[in-house]
Amino acid sequence: MTAPQSTCEPILLEVLVSLETIKQQNKTVLQILQSGNSPGAPLSEPPDVGTLPLPLQSVQDLRCLEQRLSAEPELKKRMVNICDKFSAKLYM
Repeated sequence: MTAPQSTCEPILLEVLVSLETIKQQNKTVLQILQSGNSPGAPLSEPPDVGTLPLPLQSVQDLRCLEQRLSAEPELKKRMVNICDKFSAKLYM
């Protein structure tokens, strides 16, 4: 009986680790949904990214965005501010 049990233990451990990961992700999603939103209120709108080509569709789009961010410091500052706002909501 010890042989089948020893082969099941790694599988059970992997299942438990996956379950814990899912629970943490679920907790994060619930925190995001509940932070700053009263029941029945619509979720916050995504920030205005203006002329930024988001979401990026290709590696070429990424390279173009990198060039624009290097050439336009104000655009880079705005992009950083947008990212800061979203990351702050994740850790509330």
